[in-house]
Amino acid sequence: MTKTTPKQIIEKARNIEKNFRYEFADFVRETESKGKLGSYMARFKKVVLSWLKCNGIRLQLAANTSGQNETPTMANKRVTSKEELARILRKVTSRGRVIIALMAFSGLRLGSLGDYEGTYVLILGDLTELKLSD
Repeated sequence: MTKTTPKQIIEKARNIEKNFRYEFADFVRETESKGKLGSYMARFKKVVLSWLKCNGIRLQLAANTSGQNETPTMANKRVTSKEELARILRKVTSRGRVIIALMAFSGLRLGSLGDYEGTYVLILGDLTELKLSD
């Protein structure tokens, strides 16, 4: 399945349905052996099935993985305390304070503030509820 284009996935699923299932199961096992998480593979399976469904192909893929619902990268995450946030805000530039405040107090994600290349950025005019005063 690696280096397979979306078009090739459709062709394989249409022409040789049984072989496609086996090939996908092999791909899952191979990817698991490389250390990918079960939750990663579950999402991958969901994307492939959604793509096939969009193209009129309904298929069952029985490639189950262990730990499909685990999120170990989130296991040790915690909410920043008020004291930690205040310390961070004191150490950054005015621009940094605005960015951190938007993320901490409004729930915006970093990607919604701007893209990697800076071609799209959030500007004050985008915030229709914002009221500026002296």
